[in-house]
Amino acid sequence: MQHTNCKGPVASVLWHPILGIVAVCSNGNVVITDSSGAVTTSIPDAAGHNASIASVDLARDLDQLAVAGQRMIHLWQCMSHSRAGVLDPTAAHKPFSPVLLVRYLPSQRFLLSAHERDGTVLIWDVLRLEIHRSLQAVECPRATCAVWDENSSMCWFLGTWGSHSWT
Repeated sequence: MQHTNCKGPVASVLWHPILGIVAVCSNGNVVITDSSGAVTTSIPDAAGHNASIASVDLARDLDQLAVAGQRMIHLWQCMSHSRAGVLDPTAAHKPFSPVLLVRYLPSQRFLLSAHERDGTVLIWDVLRLEIHRSLQAVECPRATCAVWDENSSMCWFLGTWGSHSWT
């Protein structure tokens, strides 16, 4: 899907109860439109300079948008369009491991980031901007994708070996 204001493919579309439609473009830009499609604001390079989007999620209670590029996770305050912080997964996982998925946990104080190498899951405290917990899947040399199941509160990794889950 393309959004005329994104100038490229749309990676994700989210609904914000006050701002309206939040279109996250694969080229790293975030475009916010009202329900009629009129652009109200945008956040250029939301995942960092020249970064493409890997995953996004919205914490409505915090009014915060998490935008993951391949290397960093950028947190944005929706109403002010200001950067709330940057989370650096390389601080906990060396060598570098691309981000596959970001999801706010139900409390919205914590953000889960799932990574390609070794099935690594990092739980971030988004108020302190630090890692709360680091987990690693057994026998998971390389994950190709990850998905969060809200009903069971589980993160599933998929790869050539099969699947693995974290609760």
